[in-house]
Amino acid sequence: MTTNSDLTGDSDWMMGDPISDDVLKIVMFVNYGVIVGVISSTGVIFNLVNIAVFLKQGFRDPINISLVGLAVADTGGLVCLIWMSLCYNPLVVDSLERLDLVGIQHITAGWPHVCFTRITGWLTVFITFERYLCIAFPLKVKAILTPRRTVIVVVLTFSTILASAVPVYVAIHIDAVFNFKANQTTFTIVYIHGGQNLENASMFLRGYPCEYRIHFCSTEMMESSAKVDVNETAYVTSAGSDPISDDLLHLVMFINYGVIVGVISSIGVALNIINIVVFTKQGFKDAINIPLVGLAVADTGGVKDRQAIIDHI
Repeated sequence: MTTNSDLTGDSDWMMGDPISDDVLKIVMFVNYGVIVGVISSTGVIFNLVNIAVFLKQGFRDPINISLVGLAVADTGGLVCLIWMSLCYNPLVVDSLERLDLVGIQHITAGWPHVCFTRITGWLTVFITFERYLCIAFPLKVKAILTPRRTVIVVVLTFSTILASAVPVYVAIHIDAVFNFKANQTTFTIVYIHGGQNLENASMFLRGYPCEYRIHFCSTEMMESSAKVDVNETAYVTSAGSDPISDDLLHLVMFINYGVIVGVISSIGVALNIINIVVFTKQGFKDAINIPLVGLAVADTGGVKDRQAIIDHI
């Protein structure tokens, strides 16, 4: 006897779709439920260690304030990814049938993660600019960047990026909707009239790859200043007293930027391509998939920007 699922499978095969629904679920579980969860949990542990170290050192040096803010933002983003991995875990999804976890995580994990990622990017730009000032104005940097001013910059960065996501939570809310397929009421996200336009406006306000381009410019400024003002710094190193030779420095930079960052960025591109294929497979009838595809494309562009920095170095 031929069932509806058999007919659906045959039609998918005839249409040339190489990814079945079962394969799609497996890929999403492995990608989000396992890999993302394990890596994010490890990252949270190391970030907590970093925060403890910087708190122990104190905040007399403004750079510690920026680094604590960076670690807090990165921890927030990783916690969101852990929650996202749980929402894609079949054991959790099956135990909470009345909750559309995949839809709910869009505003409880997806958007918060995006905000924390943007905060991390902008704080990285600020730290890079701070390093530039240390090289360009070594005797004035303490007066330019005081601990109080650094706190203001970090707080403004958090508040501005988080405020840019307010239209999303005006446009989307969680509500009870009757699911005719499951014959039960489920809690999922619901858009208000014109809500998708508000969400797109919020996405536009943040400007996904913007901080990477500014970071690239800041790196250019720092490198140029290091080359031009190397003889004007307050520290004079005699020949032969430098414990790090140029060859060793080049080797360290190659391993750090050319190998480690390059490999991680390549893996990120591959995972983003998988995300794009998965969301395209799901289709765009569900409005959630549209910004998720845009997010994956934008993050892929950000990886390419970082790769350009690596190639330049």
